[in-house]
Amino acid sequence: MLAAASSVADGHPVSFEQEPPVLDAAWRGEVRLRDLLVAGDVATLQFHSADPAVEDGVFETWERVETRTIAGRLVSVFAPAWPPHVVERIVADQRHGFDYPSVYWGAVTIPDSDPPITRSVWLRAGSTGLPRAESRASTTRCSFASHVVNVVCRSSAIRGSGSGI
Repeated sequence: MLAAASSVADGHPVSFEQEPPVLDAAWRGEVRLRDLLVAGDVATLQFHSADPAVEDGVFETWERVETRTIAGRLVSVFAPAWPPHVVERIVADQRHGFDYPSVYWGAVTIPDSDPPITRSVWLRAGSTGLPRAESRASTTRCSFASHVVNVVCRSSAIRGSGSGI
């Protein structure tokens, strides 16, 4: 993650963890971007939401919740969330499915960028119609199913689950 991306400029998003991990048509809760990491000392972020209820979308200001040091770099941590009624509007307004398993959520504006630089935020989406796949352990570091392979890498420099930025 950040150790491998030491050239990431301050103010640029690095990763986030999506909650729920995959959006589907049955989801009725809030959506949260937990541990949204931004390189450097960034107090606020500007976000342009894809909410279709407002003609030009919704402009939000996110406040930093904490700072951390990762691999010798200072990062700012954000944790934006949206209530169920906003989630339903955004998901219902976009086409997604097997061949396009993402929902466009909006765009983060990089602080102090001139001209403005934005980074799109895409959330993972899935179908409730997919059959369950039973996972079987192959080794202590690898498991598989009929159509999925998962290799666990326990390195402090690699952290999964970030998406879209």
